[in-house]
Amino acid sequence: MVQRILGIDLGSYSVKVAEVTRSFKAFEFVGFYERRIQYNELLSPEESTAIALQGLLDDHHLQGDLVYTAISGRSYSARLLSFPFSSSKRLTQAVQFEIETFVPFEVSDLVVDHGVLVSSKELTKVLAVYAQKKDVERIITLLSHVKLEPRIIAAEGVDVVSLMNLGLVPPEGNYAILDIGHEKTNVMICKGRRIAFVR
Repeated sequence: MVQRILGIDLGSYSVKVAEVTRSFKAFEFVGFYERRIQYNELLSPEESTAIALQGLLDDHHLQGDLVYTAISGRSYSARLLSFPFSSSKRLTQAVQFEIETFVPFEVSDLVVDHGVLVSSKELTKVLAVYAQKKDVERIITLLSHVKLEPRIIAAEGVDVVSLMNLGLVPPEGNYAILDIGHEKTNVMICKGRRIAFVR
C-alpha cells in the first residue's frame, strides 16, 4: 500500500510543501509547492499562514497519510551534553535534569527531546533540543485549522543533516551546513554523518 507523506515548512515568507510517496520498497519524490504568505493587519501571523497553507493544499489537491513539520530555529534551543553512562532510561532523566539548569522557567513548560551522537560504556554525548510547549502547541493549532495533524514535529535544522545524508556523501571531516532563510539562518556543524551542533 502506498503512503502519502507531506513535509510542511511554515516559513516567515512563504509556506512550502514537499510531497513524497512511500511504498514497501521505495520512497518517491512527487512534487514541491510554495505559496507566499499575505499578511493582513486583521489577522494574526498564524491565521495568515494557515490561509496560505490551505490555498496551497487546495490548489494542488494535497492530502497526506503522514504529516511532517518542524519548529523554527528561533523557537528552540539546543545543548550538547555529556554523561558517563549509556542507559537510555537514565539519559532521558538526566537530560531533563540538565536542561533545568539552563532555562529560566519550569521544565514542565517545555518539550524536551534528545538524540545520541556518540555512545560508549564510559561516555555518551547527546544533542538535547527543547522548546516551550506554547510554541509547539501553536504549530499544532495552526495545522488543525487546515485539518492536518502532524505525526512528527522536528527541530528545524537538525533534520536537514539527515536529508543531506540521504542525498549526498558527506565529507569525512568537519563542515557546516547553512540554511539561509527569510528572517534567520540556521547553522549545523557536522563531522561526517553526525551533527555536532546547531545554532
